[in-house]
Amino acid sequence: TDAKAATYEIADFIRAIEKLRSRLRGPLLVDSEIVALDEQKRPAGFQRLQGRIHLSGARDVERIDKAQPVAIIAFDLLRDGDDDIRGLSLTERRARLEAHLGKSLSGTIRLSEQAINDGRALNTRALDEGWEGLIVKEVGAPYQSGRRSPAWRKKKLVHEQEFVVGGWTEPRGTRSNLGALLL
Repeated sequence: TDAKAATYEIADFIRAIEKLRSRLRGPLLVDSEIVALDEQKRPAGFQRLQGRIHLSGARDVERIDKAQPVAIIAFDLLRDGDDDIRGLSLTERRARLEAHLGKSLSGTIRLSEQAINDGRALNTRALDEGWEGLIVKEVGAPYQSGRRSPAWRKKKLVHEQEFVVGGWTEPRGTRSNLGALLL
């Protein structure tokens, strides 16, 4: 059933979060996302996560959980117990997040990587490993809920390759002007 599948799929998350919760004195509101992992247990593209979205059978979920594991990657801390800390700098919020998650980090709960001051090495690694992009944040900036700001930018990594067009084929079926390019 759907309920059994959902229960199995989130079992690892529940165990990891329960371990974390047992160490907390109050609630946390963490900015994070669930990511699919590649064969080296590194975050993979969204396409890998998409294959899990509509699974409903327990066997299907169990199969994909083994073949396509997932993890939670934490980026930021917005609330620490009763304290709304969005007005603090990223540096202060991140220090609190690291303090809370430190002993609970695992293959299932992870912290996002950071490159303070000079992100060129991380950018090169991201390009080499085929990442979709990077998030660039100003370390002194507060968290601004619900809106984009210059202090928080997405840096999409464009993967390019050059080709020589050697020709094309005539259109077939639904295409009217061009079939395919011959590269």
